[in-house]
Amino acid sequence: MHLARPAEELENPSTQPSGGLYGWLLWLVVLLPVFILVKAPLTCWVMGVSENLQVAGRPGLGTGAAGTPVAVAWLLLMAALIPLRGWAEKAAECLCRARARWAIAVVVALEAATVAFYLATAEDTLRRGLPAFQEHVAAGETVAGRLSATLFHSRPVHTVRSASPESDPDEFDWAAVRERYHPRYVALVETTGGVRDMDYTLILEELRNDGYRPAARMEVGPMLRRGPRYAFVLFERGTDE
Repeated sequence: MHLARPAEELENPSTQPSGGLYGWLLWLVVLLPVFILVKAPLTCWVMGVSENLQVAGRPGLGTGAAGTPVAVAWLLLMAALIPLRGWAEKAAECLCRARARWAIAVVVALEAATVAFYLATAEDTLRRGLPAFQEHVAAGETVAGRLSATLFHSRPVHTVRSASPESDPDEFDWAAVRERYHPRYVALVETTGGVRDMDYTLILEELRNDGYRPAARMEVGPMLRRGPRYAFVLFERGTDE
């Protein structure tokens, strides 16, 4: 039983894979490293462009939502390149050569090391920062916030779902939480991937008007060009900055 196909069969165009799906998938694989490099800056650009737009009743797009049009545009671009499938096949042949395989192996190793470093750094910064972050919260006091349940396990925690079941769980409905629980502490995500979180920007002024002031800040993960990977801010009611 031969695992390899005869050379004459490979050279015969009628035996080659055909169809738009094959060309689309081939371009996706060949240009995947390019997409990884450009997705973050393009997402930041989309967030900047959308700041003055009203999307679902909110100004601008958040970090997650801004990545959606970038991904859709990239998939459409790959579809537009289907007629140029021959170029993708040539690029794939180059990537399969011995020297290219070594280069790809080095890149994959560096990427794996980067991911491992991030996971180790995130765990380390959480271990060092979380106890000091929690010390600001008095025993028995409630904490409100989207991610407060993971940061304050032993405290009474009120999220949007507990305060207002009909509200969108993906948005922090501060008014509903405030009217029902009047929490002393509010924990918010300040930045994600070095980019300021949209919910934080929207709620910050409301918290200040309601007498809340920053009490503590915690950074998690390695630093990026524009700041830490993640940053959390704890607000306390009735304190000075």
